[in-house]
Parts: sequence; C-alpha cells; structure tokens
Amino acid sequence: MTTRGSRAKVCLPPVVVIPEGQKHDSDCAVRAISMALGVPYEDVLSHAPLAWRSGVTRRRFHALAKAFGVRFRLRRNADYDDSTGLLWICHGTWAHLTYVHHGLLIDPSNGGLWKPSDYLSNGGGVATFYVIEPALQHGPRGGGHQVR
Repeated sequence: MTTRGSRAKVCLPPVVVIPEGQKHDSDCAVRAISMALGVPYEDVLSHAPLAWRSGVTRRRFHALAKAFGVRFRLRRNADYDDSTGLLWICHGTWAHLTYVHHGLLIDPSNGGLWKPSDYLSNGGGVATFYVIEPALQHGPRGGGHQVR
C-alpha cells in the first residue's frame, strides 16, 4: 500500500483490467476507480479511508481523481457501448459506480461483466458518464448523491 501523500502510476486506460467485486457494501467507487486507473484498491482507499463504510460523494469522487493526477469529466450523450469511463448510476437516495472499459461494463458489486445498455435497462436509474483525462490545474466542484 502506498502512503496517503504518494501517487501510484496511473495507466489510462489500463491495458489489463481484472474484474473484481467489492470488499465491502459501500466501496463500489473505490473498486471502480482502482480498475479505471489501473492502480491497486488499497492505493485508492488510502485517499478515502472511510469510503468502504459510507460510500463516496461526488466531491470526494473528484478529489480522488485529483489525488491520482487525473480528472473525471462529465460526458453528455455518451455511447456507453463503445466508450471507456466511469458510469455513476443514481437510484433515488443511493447511487452505484461502475467502470466501462471499451464498451464492457464491470459491476464492482460482484465483478460481473455487462453490455452497458443491458445493465441500465435491467436496473434502471439515472446514469451519468465520466471520461478520465489528465488533470487540469483547477478540478471541478462536486456534490450531490453519495455512491454506496
């Protein structure tokens, strides 16, 4: 595990993704971000130590990106079935974060692989898609739903 101030080497997009399930009920964001950035789960968790218990707000989501030298940019009208990024899905008062790798959705709750359009039609919710880019000097401000 790296220390809180260190930064793991990020590979965008990762050459190899190992679909893995969550370790706890509320750590889908930690798992999805670790897969998306190609860094170990523990490195992401070190920047959000309580995420496994309480989830991640959008503000913390963007802070995690900044900690690894990237930013998560909202992409409107994304073609999920041919994209790479993070898919934030809101279901009323709770939300879930998944990773889409070249059109293949990896669900961190169980490591399952889906076609994104099938996953969304199966579970419903409002989806927001983020692409991953090198960071700018000033990152976006977050807020809103908390991913659990």
